[in-house]
Amino acid sequence: MEFIDAAKALIAADSSPGQGTVEAIRFLQQLATSFGFRTTIQEDVSGGTAQANIFIEPSHAAKKLLLETHLDTTSPGAFALWSKTGYNPFQASIRGDEIYGLGAADVKLDFLCKLYAARRVNWSAMSSSAVLLGTYGEEEQMQGALRAIRSRAVTPCFALIGEPTDLHLVYSGKGITHLEIVIPHQSEMSDEWTDEGSIGTTQNKVFHGKAAHSSTPEMGENAVEKMFEFLNQLPDSIDILGVDGGLTFNTIPTQASLEFDLSAQSASRLAKQIKTIYGTIKKLEDTFKQYPNTSFDPPYPTINIGMIRHHPDHIKMAGAVRWSTHIQEELYSKWIEELVSTCKNVGAICRVIDVKRPFLTETERVFARMCKEEALKIHPQVMFKTQPVTNEANVFSRFGFECIVFGPGKRQNNAHTPEEHVSLRDLAKAEDFYFHMMNRVCI
Repeated sequence: MEFIDAAKALIAADSSPGQGTVEAIRFLQQLATSFGFRTTIQEDVSGGTAQANIFIEPSHAAKKLLLETHLDTTSPGAFALWSKTGYNPFQASIRGDEIYGLGAADVKLDFLCKLYAARRVNWSAMSSSAVLLGTYGEEEQMQGALRAIRSRAVTPCFALIGEPTDLHLVYSGKGITHLEIVIPHQSEMSDEWTDEGSIGTTQNKVFHGKAAHSSTPEMGENAVEKMFEFLNQLPDSIDILGVDGGLTFNTIPTQASLEFDLSAQSASRLAKQIKTIYGTIKKLEDTFKQYPNTSFDPPYPTINIGMIRHHPDHIKMAGAVRWSTHIQEELYSKWIEELVSTCKNVGAICRVIDVKRPFLTETERVFARMCKEEALKIHPQVMFKTQPVTNEANVFSRFGFECIVFGPGKRQNNAHTPEEHVSLRDLAKAEDFYFHMMNRVCI
């Protein structure tokens, strides 16, 4: 099968949240088998959704190089925004040198680059081998990568982790802490929102933001934060009847809503609780700016509230803290404890749902130097860079893998948008890079 046809088929296999990676992996298994490679499928069920990892082994020799790419994608959002693909994010479209579609840059097509590169290697002349690993759950706490490691299906070695880096080499990435805040409340919260225009003293306020990845909050506008700022202007005694905003802990919310009654003299502490918690979040943001690391953009740690929901007996908020390797564990723990303590003092609960610590591979190490030497052959402007995001390198590095993150396509203003695309020329360059790295490491 030609690369372009395979790319269209892989994008057509919906692996967005709630769909799982099984369909994509079935296609890849057939393709890899047609190349003469051995495949192993690792099945799982996560959150009620069937998922799977795929291992592809070009030869039976000892594995020295891991080439990993996650095969799940973010949600496509509104199909109406995918104008470049005929309003279908799963229908890949080629316009000039660019291929558009969900997963084109982040990051399904990177896996095809690895697979087609492996087909070009003369494995009978190699003393060791590589293993290609396609995982699930990168957008959900790296579950597939963790499953692969814990099953001992892969052992520590050199690892190339697929992410859109615009063909640069990423040697360090920020860690992430997924936080959840629960504020119990009394029955004064309405289970149904008041219809707009109804007679009464309640008011509805809608706040609009600008979408961005939570790793670069300055690129967006947080609608939930706008709601909190508005709430700060209101008296503590107001009745809060409903709050809603955002989608997940890991995004910048584009919309939030607040329903409240100014005339009521509520005995609830809810408004004050929310204000106090938000005050600590803003205090932490100010503190973070005292600890810059100029190799990152943004250079300082960040905190983001990506979602708030009204439930019958509680309000739930979810957010993320990101920090780089220059922040000591003791200092990071102090910051989290400050937020936990604030929530406890106002009768709320702050839980740490998941932690992925930062990763760092020294650029002077042998593997990093090999990567740069081979990358320069296909991209003369290649540089070592950092990324403010978290990916499977944060997981594999904790288990002894020496990781470099690499891939075709731009992240900023591209991944996680309806304009997602990647250059066909850069896909070809990435394939060449992987071909050279397999020959270099496995010889």
